[in-house]
Order: sequence, then structure tokens, then C-alpha cells
Amino acid sequence: MRYFVTLPVISVVFWLIARATNNERQKKMSKMTLTDFAVFAPKSTLWIGLVCMIFFGGCIILMTLFPNDTATWWVYLTFISFFVMGALVTLYAISSKIIVVKDSIRYTPIFGIKQTFAFSDIKRVKLRKTSLTAYGEKQALFSMELDIIGCSLMIERLKSENIPFDK
Repeated sequence: MRYFVTLPVISVVFWLIARATNNERQKKMSKMTLTDFAVFAPKSTLWIGLVCMIFFGGCIILMTLFPNDTATWWVYLTFISFFVMGALVTLYAISSKIIVVKDSIRYTPIFGIKQTFAFSDIKRVKLRKTSLTAYGEKQALFSMELDIIGCSLMIERLKSENIPFDK
């Protein structure tokens, strides 16, 4: 039972991190130009993840405190999986970003180490209906959704660097 009490604590920690990160992002948004900008998830992604974590964490706690015959193992597993999904969405909203500074791109995936690329490293870009993927010589360098903040600036910058687009 004590393990389920940690779920709301984890939610609050994520919320505090997100709050601090959001203030920093708003300052960066005001300074965006075609040579210096950031690409990141909208604030609504963060709120969806937090609400999901808080709601399903609360459901798990209530099921533990007030057990009944319908609370079988698969119900716990389902609620825990939705809680984990909310945690991953929150983590994505907080940590995943692409920062362009002059001629370099700093890409930070959800669980990865920061990677830095030059625009000359990008050999082609594949543009799909919902996403954009930049490729180097042999592999994909980074990928992003088209509905995130700053994506239009990234597409414009890639086109200004004369990088070929595949459809």
C-alpha cells in the first residue's frame, strides 16, 4: 500500500519540474528568430500528462484503500499502465526539445543524451503528414511532430539551407 502513496508524490515532483521548465520556455519563445529558436511540445501536452497521472494515481490509491470484488489484478494493471503513459507524456513535454543556435542543432530525446548536429550533417528530410525526420549519411538524426511549437521555423530553416525534402 505504501508504494501506491508514492504515485501522487511523483506527480507533484513532475509538476514542479514542469513549472520551472515552462517559465524558461516562455522566455526563450520571446527571443526566437530564424537563426536562434527552439522546437518543443505545447503546454497542453504537459497538462494532459499531468492530469492523466493525477487521475489514475488517485484511482489506484482509492482502489487500494477501499478494496472490493471488482478490483482484480487486471484493473490495477490497467490503471498503472495509464499512469505510466501519463508519466511518459509528461516526461516528453518536459525534456524532449530541439534547439537551433546559428548553424547547430541540439537535439534532446526523451531518454537520451543531448546530441549536436550541424546543418551540413543533414542530407535529406522526409516530410510526412504528421512528422518530419532528418537523415544524415546512414541514419535518422532526429524526428519531430508537425504540431509542436517552432516546427514551422525548423522547416523554413531547413529549406533555407537547401536541404532536399522527400514527400
